[in-house]
Amino acid sequence: MRNVLMIAQKFPPLDSSGTARPLYFSRYLADFGYWPVVIAEEPRGRGNLSPETLRQLEGRCEVHRLVPRTLRERLGGGTRGAAAADAKNPPVKAVPAAAPTASSLEPTAPSARADAARRLPSLASRMRLSVTRNVPWVWPVIAKGLELFHTRGFDLIWATCDPLTSLVAAYHLSRLTARPFIADIRDPITYGTEWATAMPVSRTWIRTWEQKVLHAAARTVYTSPLTTEIMQRQVRPSAAERMLTITNGFLRVQAPPKREFPADKLLLRHIGIVAPHRDPEVLLRGLGLACADPAIARDLRLQMAGAVTDYDLQGTIDRLGVREQVEYLGFVPHSDVRPLARGADVLVLYQPLTSDGCDIIMGKCYESLSANRPILALVPPHSGDAWLLREARAGILTGVDRPEQVADGLRTIWRLWKAGRLAELAPQGDIARFERRNLTGRLAAVFDEVLEVRE
Repeated sequence: MRNVLMIAQKFPPLDSSGTARPLYFSRYLADFGYWPVVIAEEPRGRGNLSPETLRQLEGRCEVHRLVPRTLRERLGGGTRGAAAADAKNPPVKAVPAAAPTASSLEPTAPSARADAARRLPSLASRMRLSVTRNVPWVWPVIAKGLELFHTRGFDLIWATCDPLTSLVAAYHLSRLTARPFIADIRDPITYGTEWATAMPVSRTWIRTWEQKVLHAAARTVYTSPLTTEIMQRQVRPSAAERMLTITNGFLRVQAPPKREFPADKLLLRHIGIVAPHRDPEVLLRGLGLACADPAIARDLRLQMAGAVTDYDLQGTIDRLGVREQVEYLGFVPHSDVRPLARGADVLVLYQPLTSDGCDIIMGKCYESLSANRPILALVPPHSGDAWLLREARAGILTGVDRPEQVADGLRTIWRLWKAGRLAELAPQGDIARFERRNLTGRLAAVFDEVLEVRE
């Protein structure tokens, strides 16, 4: 069993879009000969917590948590608020680990330890960090990583971004310990929606460190093949050759279907956020066009579930004349997503982003595949979501800007439903390769390859 240091600032029990990937890699890596030693942030007062997720990790990894502190607090001020937060939010329960397994490496020799200590100041002097909210994460990770290297030992480093500072910490730890690191980049760093919100003062720093990481990493892993292709054109050929894709995925969980609805109706469900940047008007207009046919209007119903932010959904439904066909279920907890998906006749996916950043793949695409239901996908034809659905041979893709195409898709779905052939729109391709355990096996193969090259 080899030890792998895993740097994931966002980690369970924090329940967010960034925690599922490190959660499942940590859960399954031991099956492939790698013991995960995780550095994560203590999620005190940080968003939604899901303590039950930690049960999945019992005996599968060990987790070392760092208490979050702002830059001001780390410089010696403002600790009163942090202390109050600590009192209000007790530490997360530790993950019970299996008996520690010896690394393939011997404990670090004193001479190597002294050499690393001498190199740290020079690295620090060259590390000019912008004052951003995530900068305080870098130095504690480096310190903790060095401590774990001397006491536990590890063979390689895996760090996942967002934030970029996790990759910066991995870069320095790799240089200090002479261990290779793998950069795992979930979303584009210097284009797309995240980049659009980056402060101008941070952009030069972000661009510089992105290039440093991409050219120093033993491998760079992206979650969409379209992202990989884009980034391969932005680096030197030697770095491009070390880039690959390991997508996100799903668990096969046989959740009981949830459907309190007449079986003689064609039930479509859209589960997701509605907001100005995710305006469902093209979907509702297409529904209205399809329901100009009285038979379709009688049979078809659309349920929408999820948060609605700064958007008058009911007003739009009334304005477009589809009140009889549309029902809003309100916000639903994540535990209800799978049962609701499995209880639908058809799932509706909607991702309107058509500009830079549409190469990423929505987590809901994988959830829809796992439900094994027919899919109506309102996604750009050149997007990562469209790539995944084509690979899975799943559903109907309509695009995002023409209600007539949405209406045509709904008519096709209705005709297949009437003929008892709706299952033809369920995933027909090999979707087992997108299961979390199989994806972890691919990551372990990358680890094997990197370590074999070094040996």
